[in-house]
Amino acid sequence: MADDREGIRPRLLQTRPMPATSDGIQVAGRWRSVGAAVLAVVLSAAISSCALLGYPAVELGHDPKLDAGLGRLSDNATGARLADLTDFEWDIVYVFGEGDPADEINHAAGMKIVRRGRFVEDSVCLFIFKLDGKVVRHLRAPQIVHPGMGDRDVRVEPARTSPKPVSLELVYPDR
Repeated sequence: MADDREGIRPRLLQTRPMPATSDGIQVAGRWRSVGAAVLAVVLSAAISSCALLGYPAVELGHDPKLDAGLGRLSDNATGARLADLTDFEWDIVYVFGEGDPADEINHAAGMKIVRRGRFVEDSVCLFIFKLDGKVVRHLRAPQIVHPGMGDRDVRVEPARTSPKPVSLELVYPDR
């Protein structure tokens, strides 16, 4: 009996020619092409939807000194000059929070920082530091600072109406 089966291939390994269309292209190949096209469209739509949302158009930096300083001020409910929390030169700062319009952010920066819509990074605020009208840093930081703007004299102080943990706001000491 074993000798009779040696010449027979198992059914799963047998190959059959695929039905061909009138132009000679095999049906399976055509379905693979359609599947690849559908996959390409789905991936393009997913990537485009991220671009349509308010995700950053540039890589937002991270400054450990600024983060640590803001965290310390929030924890201790104290204030300090924002310039003392940074170790680079700047002359104006803009602070934006989640939900701020991309148009306002991009206009303040003078460049495209946020793609479209609104800034949508959770629990993050966006600091844009400029020197002589040019962006020198665009940083993400914990969202404990209220949106605002200021120059090198601006202080970061506990917000007057802040719940715990203390949120901070930009204020001028003599204004």
